[in-house]
Amino acid sequence: MAALQGSTMTVDAPGREDLSFAPQEAGDAISWRALADVLSAIAAVQEPRAVMKLVCRAGCALVGADGASFILREGDFCHYAEQEGLGPLWQGLRFTLRECLAGSVLAEGVPAIIPDVRRDDRAALYHMTGVESLMMIPLGAGLQPEPRLGTIGIYWACKREPTEAEIHACELLAQAAARTLTNITEIATLRDSEAKLRLVLETGRFGIFELDGATRALDASPIYKDHYGRDPHLPFTYADMISTIHPLDRHDLVTGLDRATMEGVIFDQEYRLVTADGDLRRLHVHAHPIRDARGRSTRLVGASLDITERYQAECILQANERRMQLAQDAALVGTWEWDMTTHDVVCSPEQSRLFGHEPIMRTLSEADFFASVHRDDRDMLKAAFGAMPRSGGFECEYRIVQPDDDIRWVVGRGRVLHDAEGLQTRLIGIMMDVTERHRAEEILRASEDRYRNLVESLPLLVWTCRPNADCDYLSPQWIAYTGRSADELLGLNWLEYVHPDDRERAEEHWRGARDDKHPYHIDYRLRRHDGVYRWFKTRGTPVRDMDGRIIYWIKTCTDIEDLVVAREYVARHQYELEHLVAERTIELADINAQLKEEINERSKVQAQLAQAQRIEAIGQVTSGVAHDFNNLLTVILGNLDLLEKSVIDPVRGDPKTKRRLDNMRMAGERGAKLTGQLLAFSRRQRLQPKPIDLNEAALAVKELLQGALGGSVLLEWNPKPDLWLALADLTQIELVLLNLAINARDAMQAGGTLIIETANVILPYKSDRQMGEPVAAGEYVVLAVTDSGCGMSESVKARVFEPFFTTKPIGKGSGLGLPQVYGFATQSGGGVTIDTQEGVGTTVKVYLPRAMTPVMGYEGIHPAPVENGHAQRCKPITILLVDDDNAVREVAANILTDLGYAVIEAGSGSAALERLEEMPQIDLLLVDFAMPGMNGVELARVVRERLPNLPILFVTGYADLAEIKNVGEDRIVQKPFERQGLAAKVSYVLERGADTHVYPARDNNISLARGRM
Repeated sequence: MAALQGSTMTVDAPGREDLSFAPQEAGDAISWRALADVLSAIAAVQEPRAVMKLVCRAGCALVGADGASFILREGDFCHYAEQEGLGPLWQGLRFTLRECLAGSVLAEGVPAIIPDVRRDDRAALYHMTGVESLMMIPLGAGLQPEPRLGTIGIYWACKREPTEAEIHACELLAQAAARTLTNITEIATLRDSEAKLRLVLETGRFGIFELDGATRALDASPIYKDHYGRDPHLPFTYADMISTIHPLDRHDLVTGLDRATMEGVIFDQEYRLVTADGDLRRLHVHAHPIRDARGRSTRLVGASLDITERYQAECILQANERRMQLAQDAALVGTWEWDMTTHDVVCSPEQSRLFGHEPIMRTLSEADFFASVHRDDRDMLKAAFGAMPRSGGFECEYRIVQPDDDIRWVVGRGRVLHDAEGLQTRLIGIMMDVTERHRAEEILRASEDRYRNLVESLPLLVWTCRPNADCDYLSPQWIAYTGRSADELLGLNWLEYVHPDDRERAEEHWRGARDDKHPYHIDYRLRRHDGVYRWFKTRGTPVRDMDGRIIYWIKTCTDIEDLVVAREYVARHQYELEHLVAERTIELADINAQLKEEINERSKVQAQLAQAQRIEAIGQVTSGVAHDFNNLLTVILGNLDLLEKSVIDPVRGDPKTKRRLDNMRMAGERGAKLTGQLLAFSRRQRLQPKPIDLNEAALAVKELLQGALGGSVLLEWNPKPDLWLALADLTQIELVLLNLAINARDAMQAGGTLIIETANVILPYKSDRQMGEPVAAGEYVVLAVTDSGCGMSESVKARVFEPFFTTKPIGKGSGLGLPQVYGFATQSGGGVTIDTQEGVGTTVKVYLPRAMTPVMGYEGIHPAPVENGHAQRCKPITILLVDDDNAVREVAANILTDLGYAVIEAGSGSAALERLEEMPQIDLLLVDFAMPGMNGVELARVVRERLPNLPILFVTGYADLAEIKNVGEDRIVQKPFERQGLAAKVSYVLERGADTHVYPARDNNISLARGRM
């Protein structure tokens, strides 16, 4: 280190005493001894910053300067790295070589001596400083080669021109600084190289050894010892090394070492060794001989590398190459290599075979290679090859033509390879035969076209959707139905087109099909492009992957709008039959195992069928008896009306006679009620089904039920919110509730509870349907009555629907309550189930079909009774009365005559036609429906052809026949009738006139020809 102490300069040099000398005054001779000491001190410094600082201070002292700077060249810049004393305050700053004086000095390689900086343009940067004159010496000036490391600047605060000696002294100082900085850099580089070499050896696990050729003394590095499985800290001799070598490789190793040491040749061998742990390792050893002054080889110095893993990898690679070659042969994959210099193509055996040649390695010219390519694909392939130098690779499909003119489709892939300098030298690639794939794709494409045409020709909406219900394919029929484009529909959730009332049910059924893995079959309504909803039957099947996860759904929608409308009026036997056929088809595989079970089931079904047939037979007999009994009751009640009228005045004075007549009327009315119950059981009563709200209907009779139950029974009412509408006769609901409530009351003790509930129910198909259950699967509205009574036994439950069967004491029940409920439910298209347990109670559920249409208002017929209303006219009204039963006809005629009407009687349809021919001026036709020969409807149709304005009124004991099921209640008189009811109906029909009803034909041959009108 150098430091200015007063007027003396002291130099600290490692290993020497401090050197001191007085600074030069301007014009003094140079102290060459002091210069020599400074140069020695500079050479001993080992840190660049100390060199620069020492040079700056020594330069000021040697020439008596006011300041100095050490400027380093850094690329295109001058860096003022160090300064001393007076000088520009630029330490740490950088200037470009063009604007800096140091830059011009470095460019010219000669010192710049400027006695007056203000007169020299090269020193323009110094004009604003305290420097008046300067000297800029390049580092290393005069050295060969000249290291242009930077410059030394010497500055004076006054104008002064340095002497030749001063210039020379500063050049020597600059040369010493350049040498020292160069040496420091080279030493640092050498140390860095040694460190890197050591790191490389350690990282690469290279072992170093030296072997004396005469004494066989071995000096080995720790890694070398580790290669042999020895402790790196223990001695390792030549004998130890030889003993570790594999016996099969030992002789070659010793021979090679002897030859290398004696003859001075390079030793390079791979050999195996067995470590102390028994591991088999493989080493690669490379050694050079070291010669003495006389040129004799005395030692070997070399390195070892454990190549066990590399050797194993090479073995695996070779095996993989063999397997790859076999795979290429099996997969019809050939390889080729294209020399971009010679344009020769080396083809693998499989590549040659693909070209139709012998499967051997073959070299082809560029022309021969492209000659095998189909002429229509040749330009495309050449363009792909030509673009490879820019794109780095290619992939395309093209055809090749074999010598026998067989055309094969192949896939070609290739990429560019570069040499060590990065130049493109080769193209490598593969060729794979995909002819069979192309043929399969053509077959698949034809199959897809065939099935697409099939789908588009079906009268169905066909579509697919993802697991999240988003549509991804829609047939043209679906697009036409919705009126929206495919782009608008794709990605939408299919539930958006389902009717809001059906959406929850459809989605729930869809989730069930997804989770339980059963087919998706459901009916719901879809919105058309005009906003109208139509009923569709939807079937869906999920497509699953190997793990059972759903990939997508395939669904079809069939328009069943007409079928659904018809389903409200007809039984659902078709659905049951289709489901039964499908179920039996599925069960065919298990038919042998289920044979015994089916035999037992058949016996059970036969027993149930016999029971159903017995009840049906009873119903037919009952309906016939009820019809005949209605005729008798008509005669009794009609004559009773006439008798009361004829003896009305005497009765007033005789209470006993009036009471007897009242008792006779009550007995007749009870008989009429009994025939009504019989007709209800036999499903012969006339019903007027309409969409009704069961909640409202049940609530309307709640007080009536409470009165019938008495105060000892608790009545609970649990209506279901959002209850569907039921398709049923509202007038029968009250009778059903009364019958069930009275039965429940009689089965309970005081303090019992009666619960009335409503519910929406969807019944699936069941193959083991029991007696009393709904006749088919479908959607129903359920009215349930539950009591806490004594319950029923199985034997009693099996007979509860039989007419006149009762467990009540004599006189307490007719045995027609539950049969009446059963008949009403089944006639309405539903059914009844009974769930009972002895000692617990009974639940009776009445299933009524769900109405698919909104509630429609209906005004009941309430004709006011009219006594002689029309008989007061000037011209009497003539009524043609037709009935085959003489007693009934006589009673009706007497009542009508008593009401003031003119009555013409006929005992058959043909007789009525004769009367019309004789007296065509008839005001009303009153005809019985059930007559032998021509019935009432047939007669009405014949009369309507001739007299379309003639009012017609039917009389019937039961009305289950299709001919009059659509005739309004205002045009029918139910037997047994009384005077007041008959009078009201006759008066009502006469006031309204003829209706527009068209009577269906049962026999097309019936016409006016059957009478002589």
